[in-house]
Amino acid sequence: MRRVPPVRPGQGDRPEFRQLRGHRVELTDGHTAVVEERFLREGLLDPRRIVVAGYAAAPMLAAVSRLQLARHPQQVAALAAFIEQVGPEPE
Repeated sequence: MRRVPPVRPGQGDRPEFRQLRGHRVELTDGHTAVVEERFLREGLLDPRRIVVAGYAAAPMLAAVSRLQLARHPQQVAALAAFIEQVGPEPE
């Protein structure tokens, strides 16, 4: 599994969708996880539990709260599936 490249100053505060699928990410709790649909879905529903190291949690927490994602699990599942499909181009 490839790792998501770290964000460097001036590159933004989040990885691009195409850099996610199938990559291993380090979490703030020291664990690592492979980015796949379940990981994305759980992260969208409970962003406090799954925080990728090097990224601020506040913007995601604010967006999830504003959009009330927990009330729309079917839409979250569809979004997670979309993000996973946008993954990197085959090498």
